[in-house]
Amino acid sequence: MIDNEEEMHKFWSDDQKRHAHVVYNKEFKMYLVRMFEDNKLVKSVPMISEPVIHNERFAEDAAENWCLGYIE
Repeated sequence: MIDNEEEMHKFWSDDQKRHAHVVYNKEFKMYLVRMFEDNKLVKSVPMISEPVIHNERFAEDAAENWCLGYIE
């Protein structure tokens, strides 16, 4: 974990193959979702759609969608 980041939530798939971490970056004042498969980081997605910086709930939904297999 980077010093300027705070891990907020963790989500897992039912089979435990996928998991995701919702992280808040204090420097950029935005959420990231780190998506893992088989304990390997697949991608880290900033929760921003220019010009909107999305909120914590949006990040939680993205993390859950990763774990449910809706995001590839």
